[in-house]
Amino acid sequence: MDVQGILNKIESDAREAAAQQLDEAKRRAQELREQGEARMRAEREAMERKADADAQELEGRMLRMAELEDRKARLGAKRRVLDEAFEGALARLRALPAQEKRAFFLEELAAAAQGDETLCIGDVAGDWFDAAFVEQANTRLKVQGRSGALRAGEALGGACGFELRRGGAALTCTFEALLESARMELESDAARMLFSE
Repeated sequence: MDVQGILNKIESDAREAAAQQLDEAKRRAQELREQGEARMRAEREAMERKADADAQELEGRMLRMAELEDRKARLGAKRRVLDEAFEGALARLRALPAQEKRAFFLEELAAAAQGDETLCIGDVAGDWFDAAFVEQANTRLKVQGRSGALRAGEALGGACGFELRRGGAALTCTFEALLESARMELESDAARMLFSE
C-alpha cells in the first residue's frame, strides 16, 4: 500500500470522525436547545399560573374589603339614624310641659331619696323646678317616713333633671342619664323597627 493511499485513508477517516462528532455536537446542541425551551415554557406557564392565582386572590381580597367598607358605611348610616332618634327623644322629653316634668321628677325623687341629700338641678330645660319643689319633695318624703331635709345645691351642667348628693356619692336622675341607661335595650328594638328588611 502506498503512502498516499494511507494518508488519504487517514484523512478520509478523520473527515468521517469529524463529521460524526459535528453531527453529534449538533444533535446534542439541539437537545439542549429543546430542553432549555421546554424548561422556559414550564417556568413561564408556572409564572402565569402563579400570576393568575395572585390576581384571583387580590381580586377576592379587594371584594372582601369593598364589602367590609360597604357594611361599615351602612352601619355608620344606621348609627347616625339611631343617634338622631335618641337625640329626638331627648329633645321631646326636654320639651315636655313643665308640670309633666315636675311630676315625673318628683316621683323619681320620692323613690330614690333618703331625705337628707343635697339636690342639684340640671341647667337644661329647668322650667319644672322652683323653690316650692324642694318643699313639696320634703313634705312627700316625711309622709313616707323619711327625714325630709333635702336642700338645694349647685346647678348640674348640661342636663335636664336632678342629682342627689350625699357623702361623696351621687345618684343621677336626668333625662340624659335615663336615656343612656336604657339605650342598649332600646337601641336593639329601635334598630329592629328602623331597619327590618
